[in-house]
Amino acid sequence: MGTSPILAARIVGHNGLVYALDNEPLYVAILWLRAKLRGLRNIKIIFSDAKVTGLPNESIDVVFICDAFHEFGDKQGTLEELHRILKPNGIFSMWDESEGKVKKSTTLATSTNLFTVVDQDKAFRSFKKIAAT
Repeated sequence: MGTSPILAARIVGHNGLVYALDNEPLYVAILWLRAKLRGLRNIKIIFSDAKVTGLPNESIDVVFICDAFHEFGDKQGTLEELHRILKPNGIFSMWDESEGKVKKSTTLATSTNLFTVVDQDKAFRSFKKIAAT
C-alpha cells in the first residue's frame, strides 16, 4: 500500500527520485494520496506492469520489490526489464514473507545469468546486475 516508496523517498531526500510502480489502480491512488498528504514531491508513480516500466536503459540505481515478486505473471520478462533499467552494477533487492518464495525467486533470478546474489537472509535477497556480454 505504498509504505516502501514513502520510506525510500525520505531516504533519498530532495535530490533523489523514487519511482513507484504498481499495476493495481487502487494501490496507485492510495500511494498518490499518501505522498500528497506528506508533501513528498520526489515520488513518481507509474501505473504499469513490471515487465514494461517505460524507464530509460540503465537509469536506475536500486530496485526494491517488497512481498510482490511471487505474484508477477511474467517473472522472466520482469527480470529482463530490471536488468535493462538498472545501471551497471545496479542492485535489485526483494523481500518476501515466505522463505520458500524467496528461494524460488532467487533460483530464477540467478539462472537467467542477469543477476548474482550479493546478500541474503531467510526472507531477503539482494542481487547485483551482471554486465551483458
